[in-house]
Amino acid sequence: MSTVTPNDSNTLVTVKIEGQEIKLAAAIANNDDLLRRVLAPVYPGAANSTITRSADGKTVDVIKKAGTKGGGASTDIVISMLDAAPEAAGNPVIELYREYVGINMATMPADQLTAFTAKAQEALEQGESDERELTTITGRLAKRSPIPAPFVIVGF
Repeated sequence: MSTVTPNDSNTLVTVKIEGQEIKLAAAIANNDDLLRRVLAPVYPGAANSTITRSADGKTVDVIKKAGTKGGGASTDIVISMLDAAPEAAGNPVIELYREYVGINMATMPADQLTAFTAKAQEALEQGESDERELTTITGRLAKRSPIPAPFVIVGF
């Protein structure tokens, strides 16, 4: 049983990665850094993988390490910004409902009923305004062409 030597340029070594087998020159397959650099453009997970070799040197297993999806410092920054942001007003109609839930309108005095009617009208107008704004924003977003991000997003 012969072993593959690192400088043997005529010998091919079987590299197993993500369920596939690739034949590479022994000089590449037996050098961890070089192997990672060669595989990384096609298999991004290879850059941070665990590499094991068979005893005879004819097979190399490249096993991706489990990483995080997203997370990290950038996510912490976003979460802290959201925590610090002022609380947004909710749907005005729902807010009005919560204020008047359980109140019997039939027994409400006329002045309170007039005030309620004015609040209801204001809430409906605000809701319609919000709906128009969201429809405009959604329409604009739908018409835009996707563009690549100027940087790699953490986790992708």
